[in-house]
Amino acid sequence: MVLNTLKLLADRIVCEAIEIHAADSSKTLAEHAILFARLSNDMTIGGLGLFADSACKRGCWYCCTIPVEVRQAEADLIAKKLKGMPKDIYNETVSRSMENAKHEGDDVDGYIKQKLPCAFLNKKAMCCRIYDDRPLNCRNYDSGNRDMCKLAVGNPVQGVERSGQIIQHNFAVSLALEDALERLGADPIQTPLHKTVLSRL
Repeated sequence: MVLNTLKLLADRIVCEAIEIHAADSSKTLAEHAILFARLSNDMTIGGLGLFADSACKRGCWYCCTIPVEVRQAEADLIAKKLKGMPKDIYNETVSRSMENAKHEGDDVDGYIKQKLPCAFLNKKAMCCRIYDDRPLNCRNYDSGNRDMCKLAVGNPVQGVERSGQIIQHNFAVSLALEDALERLGADPIQTPLHKTVLSRL
């Protein structure tokens, strides 16, 4: 049953990407696949009410110190967004990305201990500069307890608890997207956010 559902979602991502790409070739097939997977993901999360009791709010940034991996097509979309930013923000973000990239080879605890916020976090407003194009891994992150997130940043060993339903949903969308990207001839492998985006600039 689960395998059939994953196959159906992958089929739909492939079909939607091909159809949208035929009408809008400003993005690659892989980029359209990512965009549709995000839309499908957000609609499902909303429909199931998975984040209804979420503690995640604008201004909270604790999860923005956790290393994130992206697919190449996601990095392409983020790089395009970055290139369209004002020059001063572009330069600041690239500089911060280079600093973060130095530590993306560390283990998770080692990276978090560096206390380096994501380069795409607006440190004045404490919000994401690429929110609409944030990676699927960021979209699927949720916490029911802000204090637990704060504790996890100060003491990474504690971790942050998430509901099993959210984790299963995250995993299912990721698997379907990887299948779709492979069928579309794109690389589904996930690599560190900052290093990958920098390689696209």
